[in-house]
Amino acid sequence: MRTVFSIIRGAITALSMILYLIPYGIRTIFRKHTPKSGFKLRKAWTVVGNPLLGHDLEVKGKAYDGTAIYMSNHRSFSDPLIQAKFFDAFIIAKAEVADIPLMNKVALITGIIYVKRNSLQSRKNTRLTLVKTISDGYNVLIYPEGTTGEQEGTKVFKKGAFYSAAEHDIPIIPVAIEYRNPDNYWVGTSLAKHFIKQYGKWKTTVTISIGDPIRSNEGSILLQRTQAWIDQELITIKSHWKDSN
Repeated sequence: MRTVFSIIRGAITALSMILYLIPYGIRTIFRKHTPKSGFKLRKAWTVVGNPLLGHDLEVKGKAYDGTAIYMSNHRSFSDPLIQAKFFDAFIIAKAEVADIPLMNKVALITGIIYVKRNSLQSRKNTRLTLVKTISDGYNVLIYPEGTTGEQEGTKVFKKGAFYSAAEHDIPIIPVAIEYRNPDNYWVGTSLAKHFIKQYGKWKTTVTISIGDPIRSNEGSILLQRTQAWIDQELITIKSHWKDSN
């Protein structure tokens, strides 16, 4: 039953994306596509997309009033779909996302920077693109763990972007995302099986917490402070759920 429900939900969600893409494609005949228009399309879709996927969302804090790097822990493939509702940013994602046909098209239109995490040259190019994107006035969202995890806190953070932020005086906005049901964590399974597990149930309860800007001219300090904030916020979110039972 959960498999059937998740397939129906996935089909309707995919259809909703197509219905948003078609008029946007027509629009680009008359008005040029820009990152800002792509962000608006993405945010507009979340009004429909989040309810379709059963996301029961709570947000703490608010988006930074300026250009910054958003650093978030990573739990599920749906993290960026959820977070797109609350702030506009290019998303740095694994190159494997490009293998998902419709998702790839949506990602390219609404703002993504692909990185091959096993390629040193790709990671260097991504950091250069990161700095240029920020200098052009656009935010960037990074998952510094490099993959999803199910542990209580965060995994070891990749340090490159923190050192780029320190060098160019770019503020870091820490973001914590947590799912009330651990079934929503994507660990050790295929995307299809994860989707069925996560969206075969009616509701997915998620809390997102957005912190205040963190600045330093030392990359190691930026990393330490960001990770400490996220780890503590994950504890706080879970404690709140425990107290509300």
